Amino acid sequence: MSSDGKKNEQGTVNPYAKASNVSANLQAGNTQKVDDSAHRLWSIFRRETCLPADATKEELEGSGAECTIMELAQFVLKQPIPIHFNDDLQPTSESNRCITATVLAGYIGKYLKYLRKIDPDHPDGLAKNKMSILRGGPKYVLKIIDRAQNNQIKWQGTFSFGVPGTRALYLDLDAHDGDHPLKYCDLKHVIMALVKEAKPSNKNIEMAAKIMMTYDSVARGGEVKFQKFSDWSFDYMTYVLDTKWSETKTCDKYAMPRVPDKRWWFCFFYLMGAYFMCGNGLYRTEAQKSNGFEHTVFPDLQKVSDNYVTTLLGSWIKKGLAGAAEGIEEFTKMFTAKSLRIGAVNELALHAMITLFNACARSGHDTNTSLDSYLDRSNPIYGLPAAYALHGYKHIRAKKAVFPKINARSLGNVNKESMERLVDAMFEINIPEFLKGGTLRSVVDICAASLILHYPKVCRDCGPTNQIASKLEDCAEKAKIVYAGKPLLSHIDVLKLYSAEIKKQFDEDVKKSEMGDVAEGENGSIELLQIAEISSDVKEIKENEQQLMDELNMYKQAYEKVKQENEQLKKDYYQKDAMLKQANSKLNFLRENSSPVRPLKRPRTNDEAEGGDDDVDTPVSTDDVGSNENVAERPPPPAKKQRNTNRSDSINSSSTGDANKTLTWALTLMADGNLFHRDQKLDIATIPNDISNKSKMRHCLTLIDFAGDPSDIEKLYSEERVGQKIGTLTEAVSRLVTAAMDKLHEFEGTTEGASAHTEKILGLAKRISDYRNKIKKDLSMAESVGQVPLMELSELNRRKEEAANAPKPTALDKFFRRSSKDSSNNDK
Repeated sequence: MSSDGKKNEQGTVNPYAKASNVSANLQAGNTQKVDDSAHRLWSIFRRETCLPADATKEELEGSGAECTIMELAQFVLKQPIPIHFNDDLQPTSESNRCITATVLAGYIGKYLKYLRKIDPDHPDGLAKNKMSILRGGPKYVLKIIDRAQNNQIKWQGTFSFGVPGTRALYLDLDAHDGDHPLKYCDLKHVIMALVKEAKPSNKNIEMAAKIMMTYDSVARGGEVKFQKFSDWSFDYMTYVLDTKWSETKTCDKYAMPRVPDKRWWFCFFYLMGAYFMCGNGLYRTEAQKSNGFEHTVFPDLQKVSDNYVTTLLGSWIKKGLAGAAEGIEEFTKMFTAKSLRIGAVNELALHAMITLFNACARSGHDTNTSLDSYLDRSNPIYGLPAAYALHGYKHIRAKKAVFPKINARSLGNVNKESMERLVDAMFEINIPEFLKGGTLRSVVDICAASLILHYPKVCRDCGPTNQIASKLEDCAEKAKIVYAGKPLLSHIDVLKLYSAEIKKQFDEDVKKSEMGDVAEGENGSIELLQIAEISSDVKEIKENEQQLMDELNMYKQAYEKVKQENEQLKKDYYQKDAMLKQANSKLNFLRENSSPVRPLKRPRTNDEAEGGDDDVDTPVSTDDVGSNENVAERPPPPAKKQRNTNRSDSINSSSTGDANKTLTWALTLMADGNLFHRDQKLDIATIPNDISNKSKMRHCLTLIDFAGDPSDIEKLYSEERVGQKIGTLTEAVSRLVTAAMDKLHEFEGTTEGASAHTEKILGLAKRISDYRNKIKKDLSMAESVGQVPLMELSELNRRKEEAANAPKPTALDKFFRRSSKDSSNNDK
């Protein structure tokens, strides 16, 4: 242990401890605290720079002493240091104060004295009471003080102490799978994550708008609270929206022009439009009006401090970054609301065409020149180049902005009327300036056009069920939007066509604007313009390439999913096929090995008593016919039941299981089961077991075949069911049943209409059977009722009249007819 110092509780030498008798006489208590604080900071510096706790003489040889002091100065100046801190540079009290610039300079002076004790004979004069060890001498310390004072201004307010410091949040770091987690820490991932997780029950959309507006304004986190609609104005000279920005630190207000962006997650008009649409951002309650919040952009921020707003934005940024990539949690603490301004300033600094004047006009900083007092900071043109640069425009000197329009020239008058209905449905407005004829109505139209323009991209990036897209689709359905010349399109397809038309018009206007700017000539180097244009084109190509890759991956995933489902279906098919084969083999075994049994004779219906209307033959066993050997005597047949002579009761009670079943239900059931086919009539299709009385159903199918529209019948066929939209079958079945019931009333000679009777199968079948019996009787037909063809009532009357007027057969005709019939029976 050195005689000049004492060991502290960590075991390192405190270079500032003096002899006990000197300390008692010369040192005050506060001086001892300062020495302890300086020693703790020295220990943290040595630890963070991976150096031993105590400096050595060999370390100071040559320029080592100068390097040590320089590195120490850089370390203490790169971050705020609390006035009371622990070994991790975290505050140990609730005080938010930092160590001042003069105290830091005093610490460095103490370190110099410590180094002199280690090497009194150092050639740079460590033994002298000078600072010749540092090039520039005392001027170097003055630079440290000046830098520390600037930092003290920069770090004022709420901030996070300790290492690591706050990092810049850039716009888009173009992260790909497998990249370092920090590449996912950008504004793009923050906004996308908030929109993906947005619900009507949370404020994700509103917070995304606040974060984007703060970034776009290159502003402090809490200043978004002071945005007011009364400060907004539409500048028709530059055709930009000017949203004046208020600075709390300087009490200044300056122009803040807004321009659109092709990236929806950084488009002011898209995210603000989403806030207006999903969060009722243009509607104020009576309580809000009475409290003076009618023209406040974000009323929910008015009851909290701007420091709280800063903390709020920082927490939502961390929420947006959480889960963006594996292992990102340890890096999210580096990003706060200050990251927005740091990122925006660096985005401007990296742009080849942005000057200091342009950057300061956007951020609100002074240029620290005598020109500051002459600059018109209320003119939006002053900050327009920085706005163009942030939003990726090729020519940042454009004199007039271009916006997407809801009244694109190619839409036509019919579509424009439909578009106006959609805009009215999208926004609930009671702020006068935004109503039709108001001074800010253009903002509503631009926001609506931006929402429609970016609709396909947002569905691609955040899924088709995200809150913004779903709300827009609901509004489109409510407004009953149409597209001229294509009346059968759904409202979603119409939205996509509107988006394509608006995009086409917007791209053309942007191209014309850029061509006009180049023709007029921009200030600056032609080479720089060409470089900027090439860089923008390359970036756009990369974005398109990435978009195609994302779509390809999406299609690959969809293909793999379909492939897996197909494999599962194959497995199910093979499994069920094996079960069917097993069941068939069991059935064949039972047929071959079981005793023949004559089935009970089923009761005859009234139709069958008159000749029968079914083609179903009753199976009868023919085994051992004519042989009575080894056969037990059969039991006497059961007594026959008395036949019901009431035909109506016979039909209605023949199948109690079909009593309440309707023709609509039966047709839908058979169509869904793919039982109808184009190459066969409806009445010979397989009747499912769900319908007990199949003969009655065949009567109904015969009438459908006769009376139904062929195009509607086509929709029942299994070949037409693939790709058929939901609702098509239901509508076709409804029309077919109505046509059948109307036709049946024509047969009966009544004018009651289809609504006068129900469509129950048994009731319809009785009426159809009665009409077929009438045809059979009137035309003296020999066919069974089920085989009698249907015909119009007029045709029946005509043929009946012809039969009545035909000459009656003579006795000779009857004799030859009887002889022919006897000969035929003999041949059989």
